[in-house]
Amino acid sequence: MVGGWSNDQAWFNANIGKLEIYRAYSPGFKSSWSQTGYASRPGLVDYSFDMSPSQVAGASSQIKAFVATTPKNLIISFDHEPEVTYSASSFRAATRTVANIVHAQNRADGGARRVEVILMGYTFRSNSGRNPSDWWPGRDAQGKNYADIISEDVYSDPQGPNTLKGYTNGVNWRTSAQLFDPVINFAKSVGARWSVSELGFLEDSTDATHKARAIKDAVSYAEAHNAVAVEYWDSIGRRGDWRLRHSTAATTAFRQAVQAG
Repeated sequence: MVGGWSNDQAWFNANIGKLEIYRAYSPGFKSSWSQTGYASRPGLVDYSFDMSPSQVAGASSQIKAFVATTPKNLIISFDHEPEVTYSASSFRAATRTVANIVHAQNRADGGARRVEVILMGYTFRSNSGRNPSDWWPGRDAQGKNYADIISEDVYSDPQGPNTLKGYTNGVNWRTSAQLFDPVINFAKSVGARWSVSELGFLEDSTDATHKARAIKDAVSYAEAHNAVAVEYWDSIGRRGDWRLRHSTAATTAFRQAVQAG
């Protein structure tokens, strides 16, 4: 599936159109799906909520009540990019708690909700000093993975002085294989599906169509390697302005990828 998130949903809807999957998150915890503001999304939703591991341990009843109100096909994760916020052991424990609740709700209502772990793309790189296994919740007593999907938030490395204006000098541009292969290999090692919950490229100031070509290649590579989804992050981050609007070529490339499905 091809989808994304935008900090300007009106622009996104007008220029990209309906998505197969929508990235969504709540800063904090909502008591029902209607309170998240995402109930009107016309496609599948990849959703995460923020709550500290210690809060999860004491909020089982609230989380159960929330999950019962969610769409039966929801992809759900406890927090995302936890690596610099929580200890690995506390994150694993909290994810197991959430997973048990989600699996129980699926048994109760016939749902097909999937539990996802979202880590930084950097965590999967060999030079990161991290081990993604530390954050993976493992298997339950029956040998079933607590989480169904391992996902990454990954961006092509920004270089140069204009990254906050949406441009890079093109140095150290990372290929689709460099961006995705580490998480693909990890997914195989734990017997899970893989996905991309955030993806971003900057415009190459030395090559006007580089970003557009990179988007097309990333989607094709993800599809060829059986990704659950690849979701573009149409927003401004602390390292760069990743939005699609900086060139007609990039906007068109992503719209066509969405339409091709």
